[in-house]
Amino acid sequence: MSTKSDVWSFGVTLWEVLTLARHRRPLDDVLPGGDEAVLANLGACRRRLTTVRRLPSPPGCPRELYDLMLECWQPDADLRPSFRDMHLFLQRKNVGYRPDTGQLH
Repeated sequence: MSTKSDVWSFGVTLWEVLTLARHRRPLDDVLPGGDEAVLANLGACRRRLTTVRRLPSPPGCPRELYDLMLECWQPDADLRPSFRDMHLFLQRKNVGYRPDTGQLH
């Protein structure tokens, strides 16, 4: 395990937050067959036999945020963003947000 595998997991966690955790096993809709299907998909993608199947964009999710998730799910771990880069991105997206009103100021 590495930090880059944690980045992958962060992308899934972000997806779960934005879908309000409505799916007990998020990849079941994308890859029926459970854990074995997920692992087979990743293995085939690494061997360049297929493209990785990803979770769909959550309803109402801004394109930039879904793009961040897609970067987290890059099959090549070296292409995934660092937590520092993600933190800076999310800080920039949050500039002017006031949680008490849910509005940008």
